[in-house]
Amino acid sequence: MPSAASRRVKLNAKEFDEETGMYYYGARYYEPRQSLWMSCDLMETKYPGESSYTLTHNNPINLLDIKGDSIAVLRINSEHLALLIQNKENKWEYYSVNGDNVYVSGKHSGGRTFDDLGEHKFDSPQQFLESKYNREGDKNDKSIANYEFTSADVISTTKKQDDIIRKEFVNISKEEYSLNPLKPNHCGTAVQRSLQKAKIDTKETKIIPATSQFSPPIYKREDPYFPSSAYKAIKRNNPKGYEIRKRK
Repeated sequence: MPSAASRRVKLNAKEFDEETGMYYYGARYYEPRQSLWMSCDLMETKYPGESSYTLTHNNPINLLDIKGDSIAVLRINSEHLALLIQNKENKWEYYSVNGDNVYVSGKHSGGRTFDDLGEHKFDSPQQFLESKYNREGDKNDKSIANYEFTSADVISTTKKQDDIIRKEFVNISKEEYSLNPLKPNHCGTAVQRSLQKAKIDTKETKIIPATSQFSPPIYKREDPYFPSSAYKAIKRNNPKGYEIRKRK
């Protein structure tokens, strides 16, 4: 018979994955048959005296870990980047710069005529990926994202970082949209700049070859221009994060 602590853990679970037979908590999977977490706690470095495979200081009766993480970088292959940011109620809010200032010959040709700035909320990143909101359609339809995101990289952050990222993203959304490679301001750069404001590394190392045999190559850290490269750089720089994918 499972212990009281084990039973409480099950009761607090948000999702049961029938395919794996495990409970999904938004940050980790729990194996009920062995009473084990299947990966380390994303906040393990904050608690060096604790085992990284435990929950809430081994006191799940009195303490809860609702999510264990608080930001997710969304992507659609090479096309678009956006964010899910947790609010004070532990709901995941959707933030996306949609290309609202792109006009050709006076006619709007961008993604949407408005940005998404936290109006839509979800219980978890996985719920967002599987939701009816996460689909393509009429770009003026506010009941859908007009993008169908295929995956998300979930990164551990603090509440203070969440607030910084949210505020910075909203400020950036007010700036003029630009695809100019020399001074870009689009979906990818909005995500990069917001994360950087909270001290989250988003850059990649570029190697500029030596101009002569007497000069060494130059190593330069910069933000990738394309969303697909930006997503890969964010994953590479934050290895303790984990990726989830759309199931349906």
